[in-house]
Amino acid sequence: MSARIEDAYLYLHQVKTVFKDRPQIYDDFLHIVKTFKAKKIDVPEAIALITRLFEGNAFLILGFNTFLPRGYKKRLAELFDEKLFEQPPPNEDCPICYLRLPIEVDQTRYQLCCGKMLCCGCLDAHSVATADTEKFKCVFCRSEGPSSDEEDIERMKKRVEANDALAMYNLGSDYQLGMKGLRQDNAKALELYHKSAKLGNNIAHFNLSVCYQTGSIVEIDTRKATYHRQLAAMAGDVQARYNLGCEEGNAGNMDRAYKHWMISANDGYDLSMKAVQEGYESGFVTKDDYEKTMWAYGNSIDEMKSDDRDRAAAFRTSMGIEKEILRTLRRALGIDL
Repeated sequence: MSARIEDAYLYLHQVKTVFKDRPQIYDDFLHIVKTFKAKKIDVPEAIALITRLFEGNAFLILGFNTFLPRGYKKRLAELFDEKLFEQPPPNEDCPICYLRLPIEVDQTRYQLCCGKMLCCGCLDAHSVATADTEKFKCVFCRSEGPSSDEEDIERMKKRVEANDALAMYNLGSDYQLGMKGLRQDNAKALELYHKSAKLGNNIAHFNLSVCYQTGSIVEIDTRKATYHRQLAAMAGDVQARYNLGCEEGNAGNMDRAYKHWMISANDGYDLSMKAVQEGYESGFVTKDDYEKTMWAYGNSIDEMKSDDRDRAAAFRTSMGIEKEILRTLRRALGIDL
């Protein structure tokens, strides 16, 4: 079997897997392919139909290259580029305080019981204000927290069976690190990361980009690393977007670099805003673009800010400092860590 035919079969399998819960989309895709192969529609029309059908699944849109004549592959790449530089939608709101969820992953917590993502401000406020008997209940659904690692894993697996992308990612992390009583299993971790990513989870895409870049649990593949970084950025991951800007900047593609940085700065990412400011001072960014980015950055910060979140962040910072002081003292005293 030729490499091209193998690629086609692999692509068909990917489409079927992604839309296993929506088989009509897969059937519509097969109809488009058959119609295209029968020359009842031309290449531009086939590209347009596939782009609409796979809206929000950029990797599938780009993968349709497998079926296109060589001269049209560039157009599909251009469509992918257009998607890459679109401003992604902002994070969802915390279902408790109704403020936009923070972009920092350590300022949010995933609830296994109900599958909700909550901000740490609401979680800490709940912990301070409630009675001791209520502290370990979910702030949103009021379920009791797990009493053991075994129960935690069991709940997570149920969420995975329900196609919960965040549960897939978290379970993958536990397999990768060998946590909560699980035997370390990199192959299982990688499988769960890919399943989560196919459901559009930006954190899973970003983690896969790191895995393929560093070779931590899979063979190094810089092409796949960049690919997953791009998909993470398109799904709203600001760190992935910032890293893409750094890659483009290092390659001398300054226009593309600042496009990436402005997009992530618009969502409130500090490092990108600093890069855009430096670009303005160096003449790479126009005054109009700089002012628009500054306004969007400030607006995003305001939408994610609250007194409860500030207190939660300050508490976590103080705990981190205390832990570092304790580690330093233990080293000085020659105590095993």
